[in-house]
Amino acid sequence: MHTVDFSVHMGIFSMPSFPKSLAIAALGVSVIGAAPAMVSAQNLPAGMITDTRKLTELPGLQGFLNLAPSEKSQFDIFYAVKIKHAPTDGVTLTLNDHGQEIPIHMAKDGRISPMPTREQVNSGDTLTVVYPQAASEALRLRVFSTQPNGREYDAQGLVLGINQANRAMAKVGGVLVLAVPRLDRVYFIGSTSGTLETTGGQSQPLPTFEGNNDIPAGTPYYVPSQMPNGTKVHLNTPVRLAMLSTPQK
Repeated sequence: MHTVDFSVHMGIFSMPSFPKSLAIAALGVSVIGAAPAMVSAQNLPAGMITDTRKLTELPGLQGFLNLAPSEKSQFDIFYAVKIKHAPTDGVTLTLNDHGQEIPIHMAKDGRISPMPTREQVNSGDTLTVVYPQAASEALRLRVFSTQPNGREYDAQGLVLGINQANRAMAKVGGVLVLAVPRLDRVYFIGSTSGTLETTGGQSQPLPTFEGNNDIPAGTPYYVPSQMPNGTKVHLNTPVRLAMLSTPQK
């Protein structure tokens, strides 16, 4: 029986201590490239190993997918994977959907796509991965606003997204509710400054992140409890990701 040791890293929920096979196979690692073929153990390239796991072993995913649409209208999730100590060349992952092999893609920032569907998870589909024996990896669960990326956000929609995500984590339960602190802010990744418009028609500057991690220094962020009565968030440049998070360092 594998144990899961969750750690919180930059407001992204990180699971670095899975055994290698579970961390990569169950958590969806892949690379940019052609559709991978199923590989038998005897045909693996030198230094590579393979594993197959059920989608239900990906922590939190089944519970999230089974939420009603009204419970997650203002937030969504994705998983990002980081591989260390080995190149990603040759790493492939295939979703095995009742005999159909579906390649999984990993972007430069580790984001995996397509995300498994509710039907695939609930029907017991599996993931097969081929990866370097020397690799170490971490899975990060990211929570983000469903509002379109851009230069303007509805502040009350962001507040609702934070509240929905916190309620969802509590409802999903399990190891997630024990490991994930309550979300309380939004980081506007891709922008460098912004302002909050309030109900009185006033405008105040957003604070900026001064830490040193995967969130770029200078990223503006919005904490509703510290800046009440917000109506609109205005950013100087289009946002790549409005990430719902915890305080970062």
